[in-house]
Amino acid sequence: MISVAFLVIVNDQLEKLRDSMYELATGLPTSDTQHRFYTDQRFLLLLLCVFVILSLSVSKEISIQKYSSVLGTLAATYLTVAVIIKYHSRPAAAVHNTPPLHSSSSWASMFSVVPTICFGFQCHEASIAIYSSMENQRLSHWVFVSVVAMIICF
Repeated sequence: MISVAFLVIVNDQLEKLRDSMYELATGLPTSDTQHRFYTDQRFLLLLLCVFVILSLSVSKEISIQKYSSVLGTLAATYLTVAVIIKYHSRPAAAVHNTPPLHSSSSWASMFSVVPTICFGFQCHEASIAIYSSMENQRLSHWVFVSVVAMIICF
């Protein structure tokens, strides 16, 4: 179930990546995209699954994941820095716009966080495999690692 949730998110991001790469490479808007089999996001997702996910899943030891984890951390750091730079490079009038209050004032808007909570619930079971592969399996060390990971995420 975890992999399905990740693939839905990756599939959504592949579409955005494909569109931005097309605009960058050709200088044309995405509405002018020619639909070929290799520009289809399902084909890109298949390639990603075969070459990245399958190759990372073949190993019986989770210790091989530390290399891909470093790459993922660098990618997340790059994305964070890019968002901060993009935010501060906007014109001053666009930066100080206040969001409308009517969208968050409704009691029903609290249900918008349900998908995030469900995704987190689905992913928490991976912590068992991570804990079992740790060299130092003391509870205090596990708590420290978990807290540091959450601090880095937020």
